[in-house]
Amino acid sequence: MATWDNVVYTTLGLNLMAKLQTGATLHITRAVGGDGHASADALPALTEIAATQTLTLSDPVYKGNGRALLPVTLYNRGLTGGYILRQIGIYATCLLYTSDAADDRIS
Repeated sequence: MATWDNVVYTTLGLNLMAKLQTGATLHITRAVGGDGHASADALPALTEIAATQTLTLSDPVYKGNGRALLPVTLYNRGLTGGYILRQIGIYATCLLYTSDAADDRIS
């Protein structure tokens, strides 16, 4: 069984979290697994996972206090050889819903 010691938020992930704190809504778009290697120092700068296999996303389980469990499944269908899962990437977008009631009339 693998030990996942270097679980980090990427720089893009931290920027996304900052937007969430201002009222944006998080939308998980996909999850992938990879067999690539990256040093612990390089993880925050990653924008893609190497040698990916698509993971199947299930509905999140909300735990309260802003936390959720996101179940993912890796299937071996279509693989012709062994596959070592070394990386998991969760991709998301952030939608910011804003409105501004301006008092000045534009003419």
